[in-house]
Amino acid sequence: MIVLNILLILCLLLLGYCFVLYPMVIRFLARTYPEPSKTDSTVLPSISIILAVHNEERVLDACIKSLTSLDYPTDHIEILIGSDGSTDSTNEMLGQYQLQYPFIKPFFFEQQRGKMPVLNDLVTSATNEILFFADADITFSTNALRAHVAHFADSSTGAVSGGYEIQSSKADTLYTSEQQYASIEQQVRINEAQYHSTMGLFGGNYTIRKELWQLLPDGLVHDDLYVVFSVLDQGYRVLFEPAARSFDNFTRTYREEFRRKSRSASRGYHTLSYFPKLLLPRGGRTALLLWSHKILRWLSPFIILIILISLAIGDIESAGLIYTLFLGSFVGVSILAIIGFITESLGLHVPIVRQLSWFIVMNIAYLHGTMVYLTSSDTDIWKRASRAAKTA
Repeated sequence: MIVLNILLILCLLLLGYCFVLYPMVIRFLARTYPEPSKTDSTVLPSISIILAVHNEERVLDACIKSLTSLDYPTDHIEILIGSDGSTDSTNEMLGQYQLQYPFIKPFFFEQQRGKMPVLNDLVTSATNEILFFADADITFSTNALRAHVAHFADSSTGAVSGGYEIQSSKADTLYTSEQQYASIEQQVRINEAQYHSTMGLFGGNYTIRKELWQLLPDGLVHDDLYVVFSVLDQGYRVLFEPAARSFDNFTRTYREEFRRKSRSASRGYHTLSYFPKLLLPRGGRTALLLWSHKILRWLSPFIILIILISLAIGDIESAGLIYTLFLGSFVGVSILAIIGFITESLGLHVPIVRQLSWFIVMNIAYLHGTMVYLTSSDTDIWKRASRAAKTA
């Protein structure tokens, strides 16, 4: 019974630390033990913009107009766009952009191979000192590039992540929950960068020194995380710049968002397998942040399962009041989550309840992603989420 008590308390503490305490801890560390970095707004390095696309006719025009409207000297820019076996009008559009903008360089790949090989090919062809990665369904604030590159005045900065804002005309539970999640996540990343280095970045809005880029080893890595881990592994920092804003017209469905979070876990584990030493105590602050921000989050569904099993066993063995209360709380949360799914299907948005329902879905997705990784059932061909047509 003592072992059961210890296990239960440990799991409860881990779960509370992961989702509640860590944002407060990293905020305290950022304020108390900041690691300064130098910026210089006059620094204007040459930049290669990297964009991998597949059947993006609905959103590509707005993205290209956003990229060509950035407040940055055009003689310092090249835009490399790789079409990964597109079958719609994407290739024709790229040909027109090339005629209109001499610094746009399209690459047409007849066979769809997946995002990672395309990124590797584009980076290999890039000629400038800083790489800026974008996504086809993303648009940017005009100052985004300048806000990014100011950080490269500091020799310890290896990469910079920009801000990410989702927009939607449909304020359903999925959008609201993701908007709140993105806001909290962004603040955590800001604090991590101030303390040492952010543990994540948005793959549609980040920059990296070309000399630090490492070819993606296979199609199953999480490219965003691989960049973060490789930069940290080489002894550089990954900073966060909220002024470098990007905008996403959020149209994903529950199924697509579930798949995205599941893939984040499965590919996160796979990516970590290339950088095992980052998890060890000798990794210092990096290991602390990585375990706190990423690993515990991916493991949270297993922690919840252990808590439920411990409560059930403890209640049966001792009928103790504390176990009964905890088990009742977990059952109550589960019931509220189910109510949340029902009310949302009826078009009713109940605060707190809908957040609980999405929290449950997120953890089921992480659990599914772990199973996908353990069973090696992932695929390296990307499944693009649904797009809403954008206007520039």
